Amino acid sequence: SASVEDPSVRININTATEAEQCPDPGDVPPIQVLNGTEVTGLAADAAERLGQIGYKVPDAAISNASSADYGTTVVLAKGPQELAADCLAREEFRGAEREAATPDAEYGISVILGRDYARRQG
Repeated sequence: SASVEDPSVRININTATEAEQCPDPGDVPPIQVLNGTEVTGLAADAAERLGQIGYKVPDAAISNASSADYGTTVVLAKGPQELAADCLAREEFRGAEREAATPDAEYGISVILGRDYARRQG
């Protein structure tokens, strides 16, 4: 008789501790993606990529930042979304700066794309 393994019992010791604490992308509230560069379509591209991983990026949340002069991508978050933002900055936007969002920010997490991200997209 075949024994049925319970997949929840299996532990992968190779998994980095950091990654285990990252919330599931589907559990993260909608994310705002802003283009902080002069590269047309950058925010839409990034939003599509995040969507493929399972993050929610509403069309209304894709826009241009107030400045097109961001050299480095910035990931802003408020309160409970700090951890998810840390994970995003580390895994999807390597080298991004992490900053606190204003308490009245519309979105829990905002990504402002900089030239570093544009360069990586080639």
